[in-house]
Amino acid sequence: MTDADLNNSERVVYADTFEECVKKIRSLHGSNYMIKDKRYEKRGGILGIGARQQVRIKYVVLTKENSDFSGLRYAYGNSVPKTEADFVREKEKMVAMLTSPQRTMSPDVNDQMVDPLFVSIENSERNEMEKKLAAERKERESVPFTASSSADSGPETEVAENSETEKDNVVPADSNFTSSPEFQDLLEQVRSIQHGMQYLKTPDSEHPTIQKIRTKLEHNEFSPDYTRKIIDRLKRKYSIEGLENYDMIERVVVDWIGESIQIFPIPEKKRRPVFVFVGPTGVGKTTTVAKLAAHLAYPRGVDKKEAEVKMITIDNFRIGAYKQLETYGEIMSLSVDLVEDCSISNRIMSYGNDADYVLVDTIGHSPRDSNNISNMRRRLEMEGIEPVVYLTMTVDKKASDMRQIMEQFRVFGYKAVVATKFDESGCVGNLISVLAEQDMPLSFFATGQKVPKDFQAANVEYLLSKLIEFDVNMTHIQEVFGKKGDK
Repeated sequence: MTDADLNNSERVVYADTFEECVKKIRSLHGSNYMIKDKRYEKRGGILGIGARQQVRIKYVVLTKENSDFSGLRYAYGNSVPKTEADFVREKEKMVAMLTSPQRTMSPDVNDQMVDPLFVSIENSERNEMEKKLAAERKERESVPFTASSSADSGPETEVAENSETEKDNVVPADSNFTSSPEFQDLLEQVRSIQHGMQYLKTPDSEHPTIQKIRTKLEHNEFSPDYTRKIIDRLKRKYSIEGLENYDMIERVVVDWIGESIQIFPIPEKKRRPVFVFVGPTGVGKTTTVAKLAAHLAYPRGVDKKEAEVKMITIDNFRIGAYKQLETYGEIMSLSVDLVEDCSISNRIMSYGNDADYVLVDTIGHSPRDSNNISNMRRRLEMEGIEPVVYLTMTVDKKASDMRQIMEQFRVFGYKAVVATKFDESGCVGNLISVLAEQDMPLSFFATGQKVPKDFQAANVEYLLSKLIEFDVNMTHIQEVFGKKGDK
């Protein structure tokens, strides 16, 4: 654009810096101007040789006719503030609105508010802006405001002029708010803030680090709700500058995932705890009972029995269920009883002091089979005994299926979850997500079919090591979560 392209109300000024341009404009028009465009141009020299780059500012002089500039009407609504209180109130409202992390704007609004000439504002600049507002509040408390509150309440303000051609550019006192240097500075800072926060508007315009973390969480099959909470926490906690350090952000996210995992400790042997395992068909309850029996009876291997474990099954429906458990018992020199008609509590009480732990295997039912689940709940009523109930669940289920299983078996009052079939699943995000949503801890992992080898007490390190695509520093994880579980 050349000077010939300017309309009658637009003017240009050149200087080496933006600040010098503003000084020139203010020397001509005081504070009655509005900057519309800023660019850099090379000027001077001969045939382009020796030319210097200068700042070119296009502006309009505010008069009675154009002082209600359309851009200001948009920024403040349908009317320009008339008093200092109005100005301050609207000024702080606009700053708060545009610095809010939750702010979103439609494309047409962004086009009006965002000036591409201004660079993204950094976190330090925003802090500086907040300090400036606080200083202005303090100054207003000590210095009374003397300007007129409306165009009809006093004489027009004189404007310093260096040229006879500018004598007509006199505006009412109320335009001091919209054309003052403070207002211009505020508008420029607001535009910069909006430009710098564009990545918060939609997922497509997120910071690259946010995008990368979101993708990795989705590939690990974390639920949308869990993923959203992690992303929202990152946006609240870290500035744009902080998000540039991807390695640090990734480590923090892995730590947050670890913090969301709860571990249920094994009850002490001296209490003679009774463990009851419930869950759908095909999740490996019988094998889990055998594995846990070996884990408790032979904690240091198969050489020496350190605890007496009794196993009970009420599963007389599935062919070979009792025989399977009995075979495991014979190998480990542990007794197995089938309870059909008599009370389970009577059988447990008959053990007296001969049992350190009692493990109860139950009948598997579909989570949709509410009637049989209720009947089994009545069979498991134990007079004078408070069993610890575990829900057995495989990790190869979708998050929605896991929620349904947990809801249907909630009637048993289970205290923790035993996760099985880790060897058949490539992701753990679904399990971590659902347990976090339900505020439910983990107790044991079954990592294969071998008894007792493929079984261990739940621990955070193992789950985090199963995350795919994340660069998990196991040394760091051990230091942070080494004492959480793995007992």
